[in-house]
Amino acid sequence: MFIDVDANFPALRALASNFEAIRDEALAIDPADYFEYIQREIFTGSWRLFVLYSEVEDWTYANAVEENRRRCPRTWELVKDVPDKVLVGFSYLAPQTHVYPH
Repeated sequence: MFIDVDANFPALRALASNFEAIRDEALAIDPADYFEYIQREIFTGSWRLFVLYSEVEDWTYANAVEENRRRCPRTWELVKDVPDKVLVGFSYLAPQTHVYPH
């Protein structure tokens, strides 16, 4: 079963149409600036995060969001008004990393 993104999440259409700008900002981030994800039970390998938004403001990864937003202004502009967001950012998965369903 596939979800009709346009019907159910129309605010996300802007992300698809701005893929290149989002990709360019993500690729400009040094992988060393990502934080290793701490929930080791949901993946094998190396999963790192670069967080632009977290609904949990005191979460370890949320500490750098203001600086991260300055580094990715176009991406942040596109997602800041998306309703009901929980976590926004980029993931960096090392080769052979597997994320389990969660």
